[in-house]
Amino acid sequence: MECCSTTGIGHKQVINVCDGAIIGYVTDIEFEMCDGKIVALIVGECSALGLARGESIRVPWCKIKCIGEDTILVEIIIEECKCVCRDDKKKKKGFFK
Repeated sequence: MECCSTTGIGHKQVINVCDGAIIGYVTDIEFEMCDGKIVALIVGECSALGLARGESIRVPWCKIKCIGEDTILVEIIIEECKCVCRDDKKKKKGFFK
């Protein structure tokens, strides 16, 4: 079994197998507090964990098809994914999508 650190996963490009589009990079990881299981990856434009700006896309763990050396392949319909606003200015104005 291969392992990957949070730093390593943050440098992987996320690609949607439905249309071949590059979605971005992993900017955050959502996990359950009780079990410690990863629930979703938050994907945005920046290639460093915790440095997302603007909107990001929440990709549920069950939608991940393959984690490779350089890329993460996911199978999602972007319109169905929950967008996550990470820009503090937008949050203060009440902007949520």
